[in-house]
Amino acid sequence: MPTQSDAEPMPIRVYLAPSQQLTERGQLVLACKYKGKLASFFVVRLEGVVYGFLNRCVHMPFRLDCEQASMIDPAANRIKCSMHGLVFDPATGACQSPTMCTGEKLTSVFLHEEDQIIWLADTHVALIN
Repeated sequence: MPTQSDAEPMPIRVYLAPSQQLTERGQLVLACKYKGKLASFFVVRLEGVVYGFLNRCVHMPFRLDCEQASMIDPAANRIKCSMHGLVFDPATGACQSPTMCTGEKLTSVFLHEEDQIIWLADTHVALIN
């Protein structure tokens, strides 16, 4: 099932990983070019669903994992910035923190999981080997 994304899906999918590599509450962080610029994105599995976002906080241009490796809120099934503590809804990328950046969204990366494989299907993202 594809995840929500603002990006157009690519006609050809790019292999990311076998589904079993991404366990519940697990994450993968991958180097990429986003719209031609160096970046990274991450893939998480929460409640059985795979989500992908650029690895960039909405508050300041830092990676979400800049201070801690995990981007999963230990208290709930949400994505969390290790520097600012902002939390995000994995289904929409919307910030759910009540004090700042409320409603701002992480940049979605379009993914597709099929036949026990996680595929990248986003026109703006190119993997870096």
